[in-house]
Amino acid sequence: MISKETYLRNMQVIDTYIENISKSENDINKIRELLRKKADELNIKYRIRKDGSTEIIHPDHIPEYQEIKVTKEVIVPRIEKQSSCDIAILSKNFKDQMLGAIEYTNNTDREVHYTLCDTHKGKRLTTPSFGSRKSVSPPQGKCKKEFGNSSREVAEFHTHPKEYENFGGFSGADLISFYDTPEDKVNCVVKEVKIGHTKNIRVRCAKTRDVKNFVGSLDWKLSKNITDKNVNEFMSAIDTIDERKQEKFSCFVDFPIGSKFKDISQLKKEQKKKSPSLYKKLYG
Repeated sequence: MISKETYLRNMQVIDTYIENISKSENDINKIRELLRKKADELNIKYRIRKDGSTEIIHPDHIPEYQEIKVTKEVIVPRIEKQSSCDIAILSKNFKDQMLGAIEYTNNTDREVHYTLCDTHKGKRLTTPSFGSRKSVSPPQGKCKKEFGNSSREVAEFHTHPKEYENFGGFSGADLISFYDTPEDKVNCVVKEVKIGHTKNIRVRCAKTRDVKNFVGSLDWKLSKNITDKNVNEFMSAIDTIDERKQEKFSCFVDFPIGSKFKDISQLKKEQKKKSPSLYKKLYG
């Protein structure tokens, strides 16, 4: 999706284009055809009226470009952000599997999902679930099925392919799927990102209760219950939440591709030296 600024500039391009075409072309149907072709090229949305004319849609009337106001009440305290990321990032097996999962995703364009379970033998990862380019639907109750009825879900992560539209963040579908999970469960998405000339793995995490608080506070909220009737409208609205807004209810950590696992003390030292602002954000 192009930015709102680019969209507005492209609307001006279309105005000039049609003005010039109209000077040499008298066939109204031909002009309309050229207008629609140009709009498609510039990623401009339009609708065809009953009389056959074309109406260019202004970005203010497109949900993806509408601003979402975030209230102070939904900002997650720093300690919550830290704990969410710590559970996912600072567990050796979890991190090793994330590296393997993103490599698989980059090679196949398919999403991969793992669940971290609290079992009588400690924290264990489930077997992976594989999906399509845009989604993965793991079976319910994987912890109990694989590790016994006393096991419970602690966290989960799934990958996003490199070209995924939400750059390193949650998609609308992700947030809706998190909405119905246990309050303290940590939900993460893993994606390859490029920071300068370095390729990194970005892991963004949020607890279910923080997702619920955020989604429930939005001005366009339809209902606290997502139903079959309003799910598409919910998803369209939630898809407009960019990474900056997601920082209100989530945390993220980047680490270079190919990096080996480091414990919490090593990670803190490196982050404090390389990125003081991120260190302060995560650890105070």
